[in-house]
Amino acid sequence: MQPFLDQVNQIVGRATDHAPQVLVTIVVGLIVVEVAIAVLGYAVQISRLPDGLKRIIFSLVRTFLWIILLVVVLQTLGLDNVLVAVTGSSVIAAVFLSTGVAPIIIDVLAGLTLASDQSFQPGVKVRAGDRQTEGVVESLDLRKTRIRDAKGILHVIPNSLIDKNEWVILAPRPPRPLKRRRLPVRLKKKR
Repeated sequence: MQPFLDQVNQIVGRATDHAPQVLVTIVVGLIVVEVAIAVLGYAVQISRLPDGLKRIIFSLVRTFLWIILLVVVLQTLGLDNVLVAVTGSSVIAAVFLSTGVAPIIIDVLAGLTLASDQSFQPGVKVRAGDRQTEGVVESLDLRKTRIRDAKGILHVIPNSLIDKNEWVILAPRPPRPLKRRRLPVRLKKKR
């Protein structure tokens, strides 16, 4: 037990020695992550990608940015050994859990496929899934699609069930109303 406590004391000592650097890293990292997320959000919104794919890309990049910030903070603390142990054990855990994770990966890949399809988007009336659920697609994320039927019941269906079974578009999404925009142009009056 004593060697473990000695290691904890060393880590705490290193953390206090590097406290100013860690604080600066965290503050700058938070600013960079938030600015990157805002820029990404704007870029994704103005892109012509399907709405479901926009949400998936946004959530993946946001998660990736937070992981990078965590890695940089651990390096600033001088915890390279902890970082190596965490990444190494993550790889081992991924190998052991790969059979349990396979359905999740299949759902994510099916979600990417569905989200990139222009026909299968929120607002579209469909018949989909292994039970041939009929209703309007409310949302689509990495693993699940939410379809609301005519009775108002929300069905949450794994993307893999929709992708591997036949799905039918019953009614396309109604067109979005055009937004009226004012241009900042002034006309000069002739005298």
